[in-house]
Amino acid sequence: MIEKLLGFRKHYLVSNISWVISANIIVKIIALFYTIFLARSLGPSNFGIHVFGLTAFGLVSTLTDFGYNRLLTREVAKDKRQMDIFLGNIISLSLFWSVISAIFIGYLMFLIDSDVLRRSASMIFILTIIPNTLAATLLASLSALEKFKSVAISTVFLSLAVTILGTISIIVFKSGVIGIAITFLIAHIILFSFLLFCSIKNKFKIKFLYDFNFWQKTFKQSLPYGILTILGLLYFKIDTILLTVLKGNEITGYYGASYRFLESVHFIPASVMMVLFPVMSRLHKGSVFELKKLYLRSMLTLGVVSIPVFLFLLVFAEVIITTLYGNMYQPSIAVLKILSVAVIFMFLHVPGAHLLFATEKYLKTVVVLSVFTVLLNIVLNLIFIPRYGILAASIITVISEAISFVIFSLLIWLKVLKLDEGKI
Repeated sequence: MIEKLLGFRKHYLVSNISWVISANIIVKIIALFYTIFLARSLGPSNFGIHVFGLTAFGLVSTLTDFGYNRLLTREVAKDKRQMDIFLGNIISLSLFWSVISAIFIGYLMFLIDSDVLRRSASMIFILTIIPNTLAATLLASLSALEKFKSVAISTVFLSLAVTILGTISIIVFKSGVIGIAITFLIAHIILFSFLLFCSIKNKFKIKFLYDFNFWQKTFKQSLPYGILTILGLLYFKIDTILLTVLKGNEITGYYGASYRFLESVHFIPASVMMVLFPVMSRLHKGSVFELKKLYLRSMLTLGVVSIPVFLFLLVFAEVIITTLYGNMYQPSIAVLKILSVAVIFMFLHVPGAHLLFATEKYLKTVVVLSVFTVLLNIVLNLIFIPRYGILAASIITVISEAISFVIFSLLIWLKVLKLDEGKI
């Protein structure tokens, strides 16, 4: 079905998509049940601390990556002979920034966060960026070579490690939110070790290179990707941060319980586009016509898939929340109903975003538009969260997704789809 809809006959492409989607289905199922377990075991307030810690980890890890790995995937996909120099330098550069960032952000959080438990858990999550950065660079290298079987296995491996270690921490050691953070760190160390084994098996020449001219050039090339990645994470996570600051841990817990389902279904478009991103990078240099055809067909496919997902979350929101989380999470029901609408815009938006990221041509324009959408999101949340809480955050998420889809679709129509007058 995927092969027919996307118009490709190459077996490797369908195989790669199947591996990634299958792995992500497994990961999301595991993550969902683990989230339910944590939400029930920790309660809304401590679960809110856990959600905030994960958000802090995501923001800092994005800052340390700064688009280097996306650049690695894009450039090595074009010319595989560049692997050694890109891998050696980017893994060194990323490690350097991750250590500096972990120390700086951890110390800053120690100074400004008065909640001792939240501060301690968040600092452990932030420390996890060091092994995570190394693992992410190796994953980007495997993706560039289209070794998506190894990528898929690694993703499942991390999910199992986090879940098993975290469950043992809660049931056996009764360690609470701090124990969960520690097991998260340990799981990422194990993942890096596993990826190191996979990389050696794939005959990667892993050396720490310190070519500062290359670092400077890489920084300039990856700057738009880095800015966009940070903006993207702020776009998705600023509501969680503001809810924690303005409304407290418990309200964040209610919101995080519902938002988990939005994150869970995001794997569908993300998995497809992870595989298609290297293909889009090559097509930007080759056939514009084939590029447009790939974009439109992938958007159509994901648009069709989004409808039953949206309807399921909307209709069964109450059953889902009360059955999985229990009656203590009643406020999450309305949140999930509202967030379900965002699924349609999210699925439609992802192909366009990857189309634009796959080349340098439109990155400056994308950065400007992304700054606008993020600022709009932040301003709306600051205005309405203090008065309306999680309902405001949910509605603003839907509005932001709709606006982003419209804006970036217009950019694609004006800059990409009109480049060729032939039929698609």
